[in-house]
Amino acid sequence: MNHRTLLDRRTLLKGVGVSLALPFMESLGRAAGSNSAKPPVRLGFMYMPHGVIMDAFWPANPETYLESPPPAIESLRPILDQCLMMKGISGVPISPFNGAPHALELSTWLTATLPDADTRSRINIAISADQIMANYVGAHTLLPSLELATMPQTWKENQAGLHEAYYSHCSYRSPTQPVPAEIDPRNVLNRLFGKKDDAGQVKRANPLDRLMLDRVLGGARDLRRTLGRTDQLKLDEYLDSVRAVERRIAAIEQRQQDAALEKAGVRTAKLDASDSPPIEVKIPEGDKRSEYMQVMCDLTVLAFQTDTTRVSTYIG
Repeated sequence: MNHRTLLDRRTLLKGVGVSLALPFMESLGRAAGSNSAKPPVRLGFMYMPHGVIMDAFWPANPETYLESPPPAIESLRPILDQCLMMKGISGVPISPFNGAPHALELSTWLTATLPDADTRSRINIAISADQIMANYVGAHTLLPSLELATMPQTWKENQAGLHEAYYSHCSYRSPTQPVPAEIDPRNVLNRLFGKKDDAGQVKRANPLDRLMLDRVLGGARDLRRTLGRTDQLKLDEYLDSVRAVERRIAAIEQRQQDAALEKAGVRTAKLDASDSPPIEVKIPEGDKRSEYMQVMCDLTVLAFQTDTTRVSTYIG
């Protein structure tokens, strides 16, 4: 690469009224004055709420599982040597909340603390690990942290008289302040790329939003010529990732619209008489749940790539 061409860390791909943040690149590292491009430290938490099939998840033999991992973790084979699997860390006494396992499983995950027994009807627990990290690194990014979930945070029970927010929140900005998670992939995409109205609220998407990447392609081609081979590949991969996420979100939204029409008795033009009705996926369930989870995971990767945030939690 020509080292005389350095990129300012605030460089954006710009088009007509739109802009797109860049992923971390070697060129950006050099422009910031460092001798080597070192990615920032990032922290991501992912919570799996519905358990696993134990025989398909836990290795039977710690000596051989790298070569023959169980089916549930087969996809991690390329990086299993960098993973640490731990079990047997449960069983911590939960008295006086022995009758409230559902309220404790998520609320205590990142707080490592039981709710205050004397103030059960309101939130009083501890700051969570992700927010502790956000307090240290959040000032360096647009979003101090990113909280995502697959299902709405509306679960209500009254186990042991505990506040309903304990059942569906894992992030706590303070002992008394739970952090809500975003469940709409479109809203997450808009947050990452700054699509807000004058009041600072996230805007609903319109068809012109889907032309955003096309508008900045000219700038991308100009920028690409100034980059080294490694950064060129990274830029191409990044733009392809944003496009892919956008297409999947658009497909989910189209199915929602088709399902709403079908429910109202209006048959969509794209359906043949022999086709089955579309599946409504406003709340991700069944076989469509995996699509939501894939999109949310990809959005987390994009948030890290663009350094929009360095801390993320996802309740799958």
